[in-house]
Amino acid sequence: MNYPPRFVLIAIALLMSGCAAVPPPATAPRAVGEGVGRKLQFGSGLCVLDTYLYPPNADGSGVPVVKHIDARQRSGGPIDRASCVAALTRR
Repeated sequence: MNYPPRFVLIAIALLMSGCAAVPPPATAPRAVGEGVGRKLQFGSGLCVLDTYLYPPNADGSGVPVVKHIDARQRSGGPIDRASCVAALTRR
């Protein structure tokens, strides 16, 4: 499933912003291989945001794009994705 461009832009903003580049140790993104894809995980004191990137071509070539986004509270409970992104962008 492809996400609407605004979700992709949010994920790209997180990857390219100071949140992903120079975060405090608790919010450093964690990369995990997922087959041909890659999961980048971002955390704050409030929530965890998982972004799943996959290559656009069936042969695994091309620049990976975000195909799925999950958000959850640190406790595992549900949280709105926009609220989680807002928490991640606060310093």
